[in-house]
Amino acid sequence: MKRYRHIATTGPTNNLRQQCPHVTDDDLQEIVSCHTDPCPSYQWDVGQWMSCILHTADENPGVPVNDICGTGVQRRSVLCLRNDGHHVGREHCDSVSLMPDVHRPCVIECPEDCQVSKWSQWSNCSHVCGPGIKQRSRTILMQSRNGGRICPPVVETSVCLENSCEIFEWQVSEWSVCVLQNNVSCGVGTQTRAVTCPAGHSHEDQCQRVRPKPETSRTCELPCPGDCVMSSWSEFSDCSEPCPIGGIKTRSREIIRLPSADGKQCGEEVDFVQCNREPCVPLIYTTELGEWTDCKPTSGDCGQGYKQRPVNCVRSDGVVVSPSNCKDFDVTLSIATCDVLCSEDCILSDYSDWSMCSHMCGMDGHKSRSRTVDNPSRQYGRPCQHELTQRTPCNVKPCYSYEWYRSEWSRCSIDSKGCGFGEKTRTVECRRSDGHTVDDVLCILQGEHYGNLTELQKITSSLNKTDLDLETTIPCGSACPGDCQVSEWSDYSPCFITCDSDENGWKVRSRYITQRQSEGGKPCPESLLEVKPCPAPEAVCARFEWQVGDWNNHDGTRDVWCQIERLNVNVIGGCVNELKPASNSECHPPCVDPFSECRDGQCQCQDGMMSNGGQCFPNSGCKSDHHCVFEHSHCDTTTDKCVCEDGYVLYNGIGPCLKINQDEDVTTDVVESLLDKDSSKMQVNKNGDLWKYVAIAIGGLLALVLVVIVAVILMMRRKRSNHGEVKATAKTVEFKHNNFDMNNYNNVNEKLSNIGKGTKPTKC
Repeated sequence: MKRYRHIATTGPTNNLRQQCPHVTDDDLQEIVSCHTDPCPSYQWDVGQWMSCILHTADENPGVPVNDICGTGVQRRSVLCLRNDGHHVGREHCDSVSLMPDVHRPCVIECPEDCQVSKWSQWSNCSHVCGPGIKQRSRTILMQSRNGGRICPPVVETSVCLENSCEIFEWQVSEWSVCVLQNNVSCGVGTQTRAVTCPAGHSHEDQCQRVRPKPETSRTCELPCPGDCVMSSWSEFSDCSEPCPIGGIKTRSREIIRLPSADGKQCGEEVDFVQCNREPCVPLIYTTELGEWTDCKPTSGDCGQGYKQRPVNCVRSDGVVVSPSNCKDFDVTLSIATCDVLCSEDCILSDYSDWSMCSHMCGMDGHKSRSRTVDNPSRQYGRPCQHELTQRTPCNVKPCYSYEWYRSEWSRCSIDSKGCGFGEKTRTVECRRSDGHTVDDVLCILQGEHYGNLTELQKITSSLNKTDLDLETTIPCGSACPGDCQVSEWSDYSPCFITCDSDENGWKVRSRYITQRQSEGGKPCPESLLEVKPCPAPEAVCARFEWQVGDWNNHDGTRDVWCQIERLNVNVIGGCVNELKPASNSECHPPCVDPFSECRDGQCQCQDGMMSNGGQCFPNSGCKSDHHCVFEHSHCDTTTDKCVCEDGYVLYNGIGPCLKINQDEDVTTDVVESLLDKDSSKMQVNKNGDLWKYVAIAIGGLLALVLVVIVAVILMMRRKRSNHGEVKATAKTVEFKHNNFDMNNYNNVNEKLSNIGKGTKPTKC
């Protein structure tokens, strides 16, 4: 879009062409673009769903509720978003589409515990003989859900003992009598014996694993008459050497009857047989410890209990044998005490109160509440919930920014004369970021107010609108001939406070008259000064001192002004007038007192002289007779010392001058003292004029009292004179106050006592 403006011609066009031949039609109009910003668009800004908050008993009367599971509600943040990224009121988006849901029902599923089947039958024992392990199992019918109790173990083990290993060792009977064949009464026959496996015929292979089956028959011999009779062979001894080295094993028998001459002779009494010649693996017997079973409580489901494990004697070929074969076998290693933990459900505390909202506005504001674990779950109890903190949206509203809108100043409202003073006006209002005009308090506090709006308006109404550039009217115009004219207002001074005062400080600004009113003109304004308070912590205690500039060699003058110490701020008033340095190098009235001279605009004593507050006196000695203060004394110009007239003597070398009475006798000590001091041969009347001493002492005391009274009166006058009127210009500020810090008076007294040469001699 575009807008236009034209320059209208008030005279004939042809005349314009003649006067301004360089001006074209394009120069008489201006075309500019307008409304170049894109049109605003709006859409819903949708946040994430937050925690499911269960309904309370008040919300669902008559429906059982708990703090673990059930129905509840979820909430989320929804705001209207403008295409420039700012959130605005929902009315802008309502015209575009329906507002999305900000809450919805939800369900927190209740915990479901694990379910298992019944135990199966026990399995066979892991060992045929000796202690072994048996087990049983069960299956999981349903896993735990939603924080239910976890599944218990599905396999259980136990120690078992089906058979003792002794039943797998061959049981051998005694040999039978020798049975001869063919009905003979002597000669070679056969003996038999029974060899059985105690575990039964079906377990002979197990007995065979433990030890090869012994022989069940053997040859035998019944001696005939006259033959040698011998006992049966003994069992073979152990082999003398292990395999595969090989050795010898032996057996023996005894002669029972010697043979006759024609009978059969006796055989060998000892039989030697080689053994352990073949390769072999030596058999080693060790105690083997099995795995512990699960701990079983002695009573109930938990508490103190016991656990077991199988302990067996095992041969190196893996065959379990009788414990008697293991020398270190200890049956007590098969059992131990233990503890079975009791199952306990998790116990949670109640929810805390909702926290403060995390944001004052916008999409991210949320409040939260939480609970803690009072008792954690143990063993197979119900575990604690993972979500111990819940959040829900809060303060879901646009985050507005606030700015001052200031229109252009209007024209000055002056009358038709073209002079005088009027006002310019403008509109100043607080506008929110969505374009709405709102209360000024929101711009001043940037929306962060928590109190009563009416009370806040009272506070903000006292703010200086000039400092904030919030004036809606300003004076304007120019003075008419004869009107009083004043300068612009100066800047406000720093904040000052009366020393040692708890009151608030003050700032001042001023203006001054640049042209007085003449006949028929408007009078000058009454107020040339504005004072406003300021907080005491920002204020500075004002202390003042005189400052002087350089002398002007042409007219003998210099600038003298009062300044605040350390701040270098020029002021009018505050400094003590009696201590003000001269601004003119000439002394008025002229210096007429002896030994005084004009210096820097003040009568001061000459070098080598000092003032007693009224006259100039030498630092020592005298220059004229009036420097000798005692009666009957004068200045000896040859020595510049005060001496007594003839017939008088200087008492004690310091005065006063005492008349000498020659008719009275004086003591030698007094005469010698006088002679030593004054080189005089005169005598002093022993009684002397004592009344003079008394009079001098009283006079000195009265003079001292008089000096104190004068000093007090002078200080009081200075204090009253320091109530100065406050003025200010762009460079100078004058302070209005009722009292000063006592330190100022101490400084004044110190300066008065140290005036010395810098004070004009005065007469008392």
